[in-house]
Amino acid sequence: MHVELGAFLKSRRSRTQPAAVGISTYGERRRVPGLRRDEVAALAGLSESYYRDLEQGAALNASPQVLDALARVFQLTPQEHEHMRLLAEPAPRPMARSRTQDQEKVPEAQRLIEMISGPVLVIDVAADILVWNPLAHALFAGHLDVHAPEHPEERPNLARLIVLDPVSRSLFADWEAKVRDVAAHLRLSVGTWPEYPRLVPLIGELSVRSEEFAQAWAGHEVSTCGLEPFCLDHPVAGALTVEQHTMVSPSAPDQTYMMFSTRKGSPSEAALAKLANWVDEGQANRHDGCS
Repeated sequence: MHVELGAFLKSRRSRTQPAAVGISTYGERRRVPGLRRDEVAALAGLSESYYRDLEQGAALNASPQVLDALARVFQLTPQEHEHMRLLAEPAPRPMARSRTQDQEKVPEAQRLIEMISGPVLVIDVAADILVWNPLAHALFAGHLDVHAPEHPEERPNLARLIVLDPVSRSLFADWEAKVRDVAAHLRLSVGTWPEYPRLVPLIGELSVRSEEFAQAWAGHEVSTCGLEPFCLDHPVAGALTVEQHTMVSPSAPDQTYMMFSTRKGSPSEAALAKLANWVDEGQANRHDGCS
């Protein structure tokens, strides 16, 4: 992962403006965007040659003190700091639970989903949807078979849906921002689970098939699954803004619960209620047709 660490450091060096760390340029023309290597080394208390080795993937280890110093220079977020720490680990991290295409949801997932009235789904590290409730299905992928997650060979992939599916592209009011969120989340995932099956092939596929994703991936941004509210233009519910909440499964750390809510008393709450009624009516009609 040392090559990935070097790429990450280089991206943060180019992002950090001299003025932000107290360096006056006096209007001089600079050959590189952001900071020079010698400036980073001086600010972090490192030798320039050692920092150059870090960027080039030649340094075998970096102490927590070095990483903390670089985090201060680059003004990293806690998530970025942790991502950098994982990339700097001297050996690949063993996977306690190496998953395959036959990944199954843990029993608690179905019980929890049945208790939640709002949209909720469960994804694995590679963003495969293991289970969703009918409202989450209607909100994000009503054009797909509601039973698709039950069959490993047919499981929808949330990242692939957002980035490549034309229906999803029209669903998100700011689709480009959502693609950046996907790239940032997958960047964090690959740093945490470097050996996870299907994760690297998924990133390769998205990079080849989507210029927007490739550009976002090259930015080396890292974040969890987009905690900021985002707007949807839903064919049934209309315009609404949803907030996303995530929780890692306590018994399966490679599975994440994603729950979505709207602000109480808002037009978005009414829009989501409209969609829930539509889902309930559809289920009732199906049941009537079988009687």
